[in-house]
Amino acid sequence: HMTIKFPIKYDNQTVTKEMFLETLNYVICFIENHFNCDLKIYRNALSVFKSMIKAANGINDRRPNKELCKQAFDVLEQIENFNADEKTKRQNREKCAWCKLMIEKFY
Repeated sequence: HMTIKFPIKYDNQTVTKEMFLETLNYVICFIENHFNCDLKIYRNALSVFKSMIKAANGINDRRPNKELCKQAFDVLEQIENFNADEKTKRQNREKCAWCKLMIEKFY
């Protein structure tokens, strides 16, 4: 079981709980708005991000297994490569980089 302690320090940045949740919510909304959530890969990715939100809120949840985390990673790459305007692309890259880091750090 896992909970995440805030703030998180990495490199020279400090991640607050608010920043962490905002990033996860952004990614979840992007998936729900741009991908077919009937497909297993997207459902699985959403379950990983939602369990990270629970962990951030101090709710013990089962840790997603390696396979689910790998699918979440794959979906983050699809978001990064998603054809969008420059501002959205930049935002997607930034948010996905954060999410990947969090998955690597905690899972």
